[in-house]
Amino acid sequence: MRSHVLCVCAAAALIVASTPTAHADEPAPLPRVGVGVALPLSTGVAGTVYVPVHLHPRVRVEPGLGYAATTQDTKGKTITLKDSSSLVSLGLGVFYVLRPSDDAVIYVGPRAAVLLRSTVNEYTDFTTTSERTDFLLTLAVGGEHFLGKHFSLGIEAAIGRTWQGQPKVTDTPPSPYADPSTVSAEVSQSTTSTVGSLFGRFYF
Repeated sequence: MRSHVLCVCAAAALIVASTPTAHADEPAPLPRVGVGVALPLSTGVAGTVYVPVHLHPRVRVEPGLGYAATTQDTKGKTITLKDSSSLVSLGLGVFYVLRPSDDAVIYVGPRAAVLLRSTVNEYTDFTTTSERTDFLLTLAVGGEHFLGKHFSLGIEAAIGRTWQGQPKVTDTPPSPYADPSTVSAEVSQSTTSTVGSLFGRFYF
């Protein structure tokens, strides 16, 4: 008796699955290419620009470019100091896309980025330059809501790890006080953190 019930249930499930209904319709196709801006809610490169590309209804790739720079001038009676720093972020995200409705998208996947950091300290008599390349890998989950056919607002949360590269420090002219034992030392450091971002995307 139990086997008969199971057979009937399986047959009913096959019939329901094979019967076309309006509720089984797929959401409208997503726009293929767009451009977006991410504003971090915590740490991150402010104003990162992304280019979302839908290679498939379920697959999105999103390269990104971010840039930030600061400059500070200090002038005293006997010394002048100018500090400047810059950060360039080159990244790529690959996501699996879900479509709960025509105007909503949920995505999950990894983001990877190379962070190029540079600092210049200009003193009255000499200049110190420091350059470093870091690597960032995060796992992100986000959602966006289409306010129209070509524009969406979204939010993204991620947890990731940053591996800091070895800094390359140059003194001009060479500092007579440099300690060779510290100059040649290698420092390994990594950081784990969470990141939240607000997104605005425009699709063509």
